[in-house]
Amino acid sequence: MPERLIALYPPGARVEIRFANDDNAAWQPAIVLRHEPPGMWVAAADGHRWFVTNTKRVRNAGMSETVAAQLLTLNRAFYERMAAEFAQSRRQPWPGFQELIPWLPAEKCDLLDVGCGSGRLGGFFWREARLRSYTGVDFSEPLLRIARAENAGTFAQRDLSQPDCLHGLGDYDAIACLATMQHIPGRANRLRLLREMADHLRPGGRLFLAHWQFARNPRQQRKVNDWESIGLSAVDVEPRDYLLSWRRGGFAWRYVCLIDAAEMAALAQEAGLTILHQFHSDGREGDLNLYTVLQTA
Repeated sequence: MPERLIALYPPGARVEIRFANDDNAAWQPAIVLRHEPPGMWVAAADGHRWFVTNTKRVRNAGMSETVAAQLLTLNRAFYERMAAEFAQSRRQPWPGFQELIPWLPAEKCDLLDVGCGSGRLGGFFWREARLRSYTGVDFSEPLLRIARAENAGTFAQRDLSQPDCLHGLGDYDAIACLATMQHIPGRANRLRLLREMADHLRPGGRLFLAHWQFARNPRQQRKVNDWESIGLSAVDVEPRDYLLSWRRGGFAWRYVCLIDAAEMAALAQEAGLTILHQFHSDGREGDLNLYTVLQTA
């Protein structure tokens, strides 16, 4: 555990600490000064210095709005330039889609696909005759043009990094958000999106999430680059944030957050959701994505 704490918070990182081992204790702003295994020294806002070894008493203070905006711009540029190549690389349904079918709450359901991309999931469920209606939302207009041309349903352009991004779309039996939350900069923004999706579930509805587990795959790890490549540093971003390269049909950068099983469990608890099922699937090794099926608690 101490190694994990040191790995999460580099010197200079903005954090929050609390001095009482109590979930209701107030958090205070601080900055990481230096590592001293098994812990690290932090300076609180009042100037006092503290030695921290307990991961439960320190948390990231969140990235600045400026950095979040820069990362969003980075990803928008990627999907603007590489939409056709990206969609072509994902023509076939992922194997994990099949394992979601038993968890659909009804024989035919209304599905909202958050971060739908080219609409591949909707096309899969239509072919399986499991949909009554399909609504796809995404921030990328080039991907939405592909989705409208290739799939039945209703599509809308929405900025998923912003509050109330799903306003006016109604309620659904099932909501999917596959390989999308990982591209939303800032944990607070990801938690907000998760809560908003939960608010649009009908009673007994199911939420399907999938997150890319690139850190456990040697092939995928070759795509990881230093933040200095785009003028940032590890201090500017949050734990589990990565800069990945894309080289199919051209070169581009992408921002990705690693959301593993532990982080997914924490997000679910904070959003008031219950995990019903979780599994790995996809990729050559069959474990490239972590799927999670949830419902409101």
